[in-house]
Amino acid sequence: MCQQYYIMEGEPFKTCNNGEWTGEMRCHLAAGCERPPVLANGDTTTSAKPRYEHNERVDYTCQQYYIMEGEPYQTCNNGEWTGEIKCLKPCTVDRELLIAHNLAFRHKGADKLYSAHDDVIAFRCVTGTRHDGRVGMRQKCNDGVMDLPTCH
Repeated sequence: MCQQYYIMEGEPFKTCNNGEWTGEMRCHLAAGCERPPVLANGDTTTSAKPRYEHNERVDYTCQQYYIMEGEPYQTCNNGEWTGEIKCLKPCTVDRELLIAHNLAFRHKGADKLYSAHDDVIAFRCVTGTRHDGRVGMRQKCNDGVMDLPTCH
């Protein structure tokens, strides 16, 4: 086992073969990392430093209405940032879209609604129109995309 900031090179064990120990292992200083990668629609929770040590972690947060997918951090691993992280986009339904599809929100009186990833919005047809049936009246936001029903 290597000390902090060092990583093992070779196999982490030796084997006894005919009375002789075989296997190479060495500890060497792990490389640090430059500034952490930029997260689209998110940011680090602390000010970025110019250099990070091996195993040092940077925490992220997403902008309002964005939902994080993956762990909320990345880790410096021998000169490379590791960890999968993404900020999933919200959906926006505004007055123009409602008018274009002859829709109203089923439970809201607002002219515009932000819906986070995986949230569901229920619609209703405006008075005097009927649902065409091609897209359901309850729709789920999927990373900024939502199919809207249409009423005629």
